[in-house]
Amino acid sequence: MNSIKLSPDGVLTIRIPFRRGPEEILRLIVGLLLLFLVISGLLYRVLSLDILSWLPGFSFCPFKFITGHPCPGCGMLRSLIRLGQLEFASAFAYHPFGFVLLPFMIGYMISYKINRLISTRIAVVMLISVILLWIARLANPELLLLAYSAI
Repeated sequence: MNSIKLSPDGVLTIRIPFRRGPEEILRLIVGLLLLFLVISGLLYRVLSLDILSWLPGFSFCPFKFITGHPCPGCGMLRSLIRLGQLEFASAFAYHPFGFVLLPFMIGYMISYKINRLISTRIAVVMLISVILLWIARLANPELLLLAYSAI
């Protein structure tokens, strides 16, 4: 409920409560990321503007910044951007799990009720799979070079 008060000094105060739970905030973040991917794809296809070429060699990853090694999720955002641009081979090279994450993000935005047990199990399986892929990439320098050469 909105609250509007006028103090004796003539100061008008309007209080609008912000009641958002973690699920609504997550839905907002996922929605904004999907919107960013659509805009990125349109810029790439219509105007030939490549967002990834604006930041060559730059990484947003704090793990990589601190350790010098890529984290299990390194390349995921670039993979999602390439998927938005319909560049599938490049998306797979950056991170194969972009192909898995994107449908889950879209499904999360479409469905309003998600069975927590199923979604938790899927999240655990995905997390373990991403970590195993990370270990495989670190163990095989050719895979690491292919995936992170442009990061």
